[in-house]
Amino acid sequence: MSDLVRFDGVSKEFADSRSKKVTKALDRLDLGIAESQFVCVVGPSGCGKSTLLSAAAGIEPPTTGKVWFDGEVVTGPHHSRGMVFQDGAVFPWLTALENVCYGPLVRGMGKKEANAKAREVLEAVGLSGFENHYPRQLSGGMRQRVAIARSLANEPRLLLMDEPFGALDAQTRLTLQDLLLRVRESYRGTVLFVTHDVDEAILLGDRVVVLSKRPGRVVLDIIVDLPRPRTSEVEMEETFLTIKRRVREALRGGVEVDA
Repeated sequence: MSDLVRFDGVSKEFADSRSKKVTKALDRLDLGIAESQFVCVVGPSGCGKSTLLSAAAGIEPPTTGKVWFDGEVVTGPHHSRGMVFQDGAVFPWLTALENVCYGPLVRGMGKKEANAKAREVLEAVGLSGFENHYPRQLSGGMRQRVAIARSLANEPRLLLMDEPFGALDAQTRLTLQDLLLRVRESYRGTVLFVTHDVDEAILLGDRVVVLSKRPGRVVLDIIVDLPRPRTSEVEMEETFLTIKRRVREALRGGVEVDA
């Protein structure tokens, strides 16, 4: 199976303009992701997880190496690669419906078609009845649903999610995990999902990739051999617990291990 996304020897360095100190976030990282896979990335704080997503999105070009998408080198952002951030970044001056319509309209879709698409996606994320609410009128979890819906409305082939549930309370987080599992059954695009929560990574992912401490490199890439559709009940299964032990061992050791 050919890769839709490929990180080929990707390194990324950041230079402090004042101190002239150079920080290496990623170090010769190799990673391939096949079409329709849901890949979760975990690792210590500061190991380059968000940098990895930014490189895939075309926001932060690698210092060395290349990121490939559908056979072409990524040189900048594109609507085929959507991104959802931790803070649920939405336009505060637009309603939920207008936020979700924004991308399709910019791409040239007619207003009637864009509205229909936006309503369909808002319904899929459980926001029917809230189309005319502004972000300030919504809870944090609902704003994050709008952010997810806005990305899905563009029908991206690759959805990049940077700890999208990290700022939410525990109950809302569980609710949105269940939501994403349901949405996954209808959205068959490719997902690269960054999280610091091992249980979340295993629950959601087809694969879990563990990065070492900075500079980040892949130390474990393990298949999550659990059937879909899934619910949180899989967290009690022996396969889930075995994978969890492997991931935690890799996080503690920070050295490459066999999957």
